[in-house]
Amino acid sequence: DTVQIRDGILYINGEISEFNKGRELIVYSGIAKEAVTVPEDCYFVLGDNWNNSEDSRYEEINLIPAEHILGKIWIRIAPFVKIGFVD
Repeated sequence: DTVQIRDGILYINGEISEFNKGRELIVYSGIAKEAVTVPEDCYFVLGDNWNNSEDSRYEEINLIPAEHILGKIWIRIAPFVKIGFVD
């Protein structure tokens, strides 16, 4: 997969991401100014408050190896229309 932030909009594999809907534009693109190829065993992470988060856009953080992720999502509380357990 590829991730890019262009003109404040998040693109995944060249397509506008659904995460942009109803959200403010992303001010800082960081390393994602150019398309970033994400290997199968890594993740590109964005904070939920993406204009005030230090995440994969910053070279110091960059892509996160899967083996470094310890948590699991099991319930969603927002948006309210999708509240509930996550498969």
